[in-house]
Amino acid sequence: MNLARTAAAELARIDGNASLSTQKARETLARLLIARKDFAGAEAVLLESHQGATERLSKRKITGANDDRSSITKLIALYEAWHTAEPDKGHDATAAEWKAKLPPAESSAEPSNKK
Repeated sequence: MNLARTAAAELARIDGNASLSTQKARETLARLLIARKDFAGAEAVLLESHQGATERLSKRKITGANDDRSSITKLIALYEAWHTAEPDKGHDATAAEWKAKLPPAESSAEPSNKK
């Protein structure tokens, strides 16, 4: 666990918050935290990951990209797992809010939405 946390922090320091490698390291750390039922810890990590994906996509002027969809999908899975572990805490409502933000999947046959 400490190795995953250290790797994510070092990648953020070296490559920046918006790098894809930082996002992937944070997602790996979040999976480990979810497996340990540390939902609040995973939430913090996934929200940072999503912020980085949003920054990266805005710099590239891309909307609805798969990176954004991936980070939102992981947040939805977190809140659904959290709801299963702790019903009646409103995590299902939070999952629904993130589902509403989910961009449509990009087709591999279509070019990206660069502007």
